[in-house]
Amino acid sequence: MPALRSGLSPLLTDSVCEKLRCGKVTTVMDFIQADFQYLNKCAQLNYKEFLAIRKILLAQYAIYPTAGAEILNDMLACRAIYSTGCQRLDELLCGGIYTGELTEIIGPIAAGKTQFCFTILIQVALMNKQSVFYIDTQSGITNCRIKEIALRNGVPENAMYDFQSSKVRCSRANNIFDLFTILEQVRADLNNRNNQFYINLRLLIIDSVHPILASLIAGCQSDANGLMSQLAHLLKILSTDFFLAVI
Repeated sequence: MPALRSGLSPLLTDSVCEKLRCGKVTTVMDFIQADFQYLNKCAQLNYKEFLAIRKILLAQYAIYPTAGAEILNDMLACRAIYSTGCQRLDELLCGGIYTGELTEIIGPIAAGKTQFCFTILIQVALMNKQSVFYIDTQSGITNCRIKEIALRNGVPENAMYDFQSSKVRCSRANNIFDLFTILEQVRADLNNRNNQFYINLRLLIIDSVHPILASLIAGCQSDANGLMSQLAHLLKILSTDFFLAVI
């Protein structure tokens, strides 16, 4: 809780604050919780002054309750569950991929992890009409590949440019620092909300984190752990603050 100081209220002058400190009333919380008689004794505040100061401090620092139903309605309005395109996998995931959460796909090389990312990309961009940001660390995805998948799923050739420009964006990250730069830019664009793509952005895919983390782990372990924690924290912010599904 902030320290009690002059300027928080017109009645909290330097002399009043000094008297309160002598009476061990040093923070805003101390003042709010203190008994009027005690404050009157140590700082000679009358009841009207006490109420005026307390009202101003509460207005600045108090946390006002919010109805649970209101919070639930806000959450339901922003949250979504996207199908993976596989019924059995949807059942395993209790419906599919959730916005506001991080989903990690693990498997050996050539197990189909990238193909899964393609599938969920189509589900969100084509079926749900939302935007997808795809970060590639392996040179495994190109606009030609996206075009091929979209055409196979029913996007007309004459609508392909609009689909690729308004629904899907790809970016290349060669190392962990490239990835941080891209993610911070995405975060800034989401905050600005001056572009329809970012207003509709609901899915962020990183394919994959292994190549950029493997080189870190081979180096200084303490640096690697710090960077991995920073990456996890940034992805959590993007998922929870902006209601993104992160894969």
